[in-house]
Amino acid sequence: MTPAGAETVRVTVDPGACQGHGECTRIAPGVFVLDGTLTAWCDEVQPLSLLGDLEHAESSCPAQAISVGLT
Repeated sequence: MTPAGAETVRVTVDPGACQGHGECTRIAPGVFVLDGTLTAWCDEVQPLSLLGDLEHAESSCPAQAISVGLT
């Protein structure tokens, strides 16, 4: 359930946990990017409209390196 007034989603990727599997980039290619060290990164604040994809990326990450929360 979305709290009243929430318009954005906070996303974090733990670079120490990320193993570069790339599931997040497949699920949400406009959000997640693998850098040259095969570590995923993204802008921390994303629009609420992407919540479904972000939660899917979070649950699909084999390393459990992604955290998603409403702001």
